[in-house]
Amino acid sequence: VYRPPIAPLPAQAGASLGGRSFDAIATVRREAGQDGVLFATGTENSGIAFFVKDDHLVFDYNAFDHHTIIRSDAPIPDGATTLRAQFLRGPKRTAEVTLTVDGNIVGSGEIPWMMSTISSVGMSVALDAGSPVSREYAAPFAFEGDLQTMEFQLISRQDADARKAELAAEMGRQ
Repeated sequence: VYRPPIAPLPAQAGASLGGRSFDAIATVRREAGQDGVLFATGTENSGIAFFVKDDHLVFDYNAFDHHTIIRSDAPIPDGATTLRAQFLRGPKRTAEVTLTVDGNIVGSGEIPWMMSTISSVGMSVALDAGSPVSREYAAPFAFEGDLQTMEFQLISRQDADARKAELAAEMGRQ
């Protein structure tokens, strides 16, 4: 669990996200129009950025300048919310990303090629301290709301398989 702002955290001290499944969970309080980076790791060459833009939740996976962007279907509501990006490693170095707001699925997409190592540049929380990971914003794109905590939960392969089954069941009910 990180309490912002952190810019940048040394790569060796941050959550190791390369090549594995994880949940990124931001606890925020914001109003309409309060956008910005929740966390970013890497550089314009490769990295991950999780942010709010135009009141939508966005996840940008930058694999050597090939950007896969997943955006929420609907705007984030005002007030206290929990924003989550669940990144689940799939077969053959692919991954699935599911975005949720307060536990409700608001977007999902597939990462066609997953990197084993993200970058030697460490993670920033509540802003993007280096060259911008995403083309969607100009760094530092500091979060304008109140980012209370940014939490990372690393997921084992067995847990990832179980979560994929749960997500498939949830998507089937919607």
